[in-house]
Amino acid sequence: MSKLLVVESGMKFVVDSDKLFRIEKVQPAKGMNGVKVAEFAELHSGHLINIVEAKSSSPHPGNTENFATYICDIACKLENTLLLLNALHQNRFSSSEMMDFPSALRHADLSKTMNYHFFLVIKGHKKEWLVPLQNALVSRMSRLLQIWNIRSSSVKVVNDMMAHDMGLIE
Repeated sequence: MSKLLVVESGMKFVVDSDKLFRIEKVQPAKGMNGVKVAEFAELHSGHLINIVEAKSSSPHPGNTENFATYICDIACKLENTLLLLNALHQNRFSSSEMMDFPSALRHADLSKTMNYHFFLVIKGHKKEWLVPLQNALVSRMSRLLQIWNIRSSSVKVVNDMMAHDMGLIE
């Protein structure tokens, strides 16, 4: 198992290279018109998949139009990543489109025992600015969370310092 540093939005994420899926950089995600996905997904500890979106900023919640658009965009990326991971796992694509899908994810048991954590990591954000983002993102993703029986606590909005403390970034 080799560790790899993935740089996104000026942060160095520490990931297991054998279990990393740079989903936004590979097929079939690149070839899908209008489908946005997160930066990457990583199989973590055999029964957990972390889906990570990294940003360098976010709009202020008081700017309601930009804030709502931002939350919608992030939620869509996280949701689409979950759906695409599972579609790939179920062999819904041709073998040429599956070439970049990591073996560890391909062979993982994505049954009801699999857990998902959705991370929005924002570089340089103050901790107190994260709560409105967290609440809005959980609210926007609530239907998906219910359908997939995923706890709302699995949606995590953190800054770079918190991500460092969690071991997500260097």
